[in-house]
Amino acid sequence: MEDINYRVVDMDAKWRIIRRHWRFAFWAVWVSLGPMMIGFDSVAGGQLIAMPAFQQKYAGDFFGALICGYLMDYTGRKRSVLLAATISCVGIGLQYVSATWRVFFAGKFINGIAFGIWFTVAPTWIGENARPECRGFFLCLYNSSIVYGQALVVFISKGLVRIPGKWSFQSTILLQFLFPALGYAGYLFFAESPYWLLSRDMDDDARKALRKLYGSNYQEFRDIEFDRLSENVRFSTNLRRMANEGGLAVLKCFRGTNLKRTMTSLLAAAGQQLLGASFVLGYVTYFLELVHVENTFLVTVILFVVMIISTTSTFVLIEILGRRTLLVPATFVLTFILLLIGIMGCIPNQVAAGWVITVCIFIWGAIYQLSLGSTGFVMASELSTLTLRAQTQSLVAATDSVVAGISGFTIPYMINPDAGNMGGKVGFVFFAMGVFVCIGYYFFIPETKGLSFDDMDWLYAQKVSPRKFQEAIKDRIGSDGGVWRTVTAVEKVVADAKETHIEHV
Repeated sequence: MEDINYRVVDMDAKWRIIRRHWRFAFWAVWVSLGPMMIGFDSVAGGQLIAMPAFQQKYAGDFFGALICGYLMDYTGRKRSVLLAATISCVGIGLQYVSATWRVFFAGKFINGIAFGIWFTVAPTWIGENARPECRGFFLCLYNSSIVYGQALVVFISKGLVRIPGKWSFQSTILLQFLFPALGYAGYLFFAESPYWLLSRDMDDDARKALRKLYGSNYQEFRDIEFDRLSENVRFSTNLRRMANEGGLAVLKCFRGTNLKRTMTSLLAAAGQQLLGASFVLGYVTYFLELVHVENTFLVTVILFVVMIISTTSTFVLIEILGRRTLLVPATFVLTFILLLIGIMGCIPNQVAAGWVITVCIFIWGAIYQLSLGSTGFVMASELSTLTLRAQTQSLVAATDSVVAGISGFTIPYMINPDAGNMGGKVGFVFFAMGVFVCIGYYFFIPETKGLSFDDMDWLYAQKVSPRKFQEAIKDRIGSDGGVWRTVTAVEKVVADAKETHIEHV
């Protein structure tokens, strides 16, 4: 058929797989429009509205993310995107026609619900369908799309401020219609998640979805992918049946070893805000003004260019260096930079200290986007067991919204220029939380590069230390690089799972 053995998880073949099956890459970008929309709105909202609307937005994000797990399982991933695009149109429309602040805030809340849904759908669809060799690559789109959306606002805002009257800000509101419009445009051609279809015994529809994703060529490859996804579904279904646990699916995320997986996923996502993403990146303009930089727009553009280069580089590095290698050392460096920012906040000469803080912000932003910004969401999306993927992803998105909302609400009250606090002292607060994140990442973040979901189920069920996942899996499967299970092998693994996997479900 081809020069790639698709029945083997071969990390050296990832770039050939991506080039050959570029249609999947296209739809991974399309489904990531939701995170891009969030990035656009987060920067645009900061320019247009004050704190109350900020709170409304994150309340909507939390609510949308919380319901999305059940929504996706009930209606599917594709229809959830359609619903998110429709809700977003309503929210944006209310913001545009609003004559009072109450109507405007209502629009922000409704649009936040759309964000929460789309924000949750994207990593779920990618994570459950992508090949193991390319999973990290595509999941990096989650954070990178946010950065691209933020940069888009920064780049266009220079032109919009020159428009006289109300159109200077209403144009920004109208531009948000771009994202649901692109959602509608691609909806008819977008493939429902083959994994979800197989879990609903819709085999023929799953084959059609795979044809949409990969084209009419490579029939043998599509058959192999059908078998691979079928085995994932069969494995998860048998585990669920053997465990025979009732109750809400979201509660199962906190039972047995799933508790460890869920809490690690939440820490991976929340760590971004606990390390001060809202503070360091959100107050760059404040520090630039503090040091009397006249062309703050140019400097801000340079910062976003640096972050775009960093987050784009992660696409390559994540499958070469791995997740843990990118995350853990970078987290210690970021925490140290926060300590420097805190120390600078105690120096009386605010101008001199402000220059140091500004340099720290640039270094922090580059390292953050190269590591925690992208890889944190990848880890949060990979760690859940397949049976609880939608619910875990909802909890991750909801937690991210809550922590971001709390950070956004409290930071302005901690910064008091009149009292001689230029904001650098807030660095001590995030430094303290960063120490906690460093400890948590070091002991609980595993290396999941090239691991199948069955591998991770087995590793967690065996209570293997997250720091030793790669060594343990090599002992389990030998030195062949990771062959995913055939039907017979899966049935054997499921039979053995009565003793080792059950508490996972």
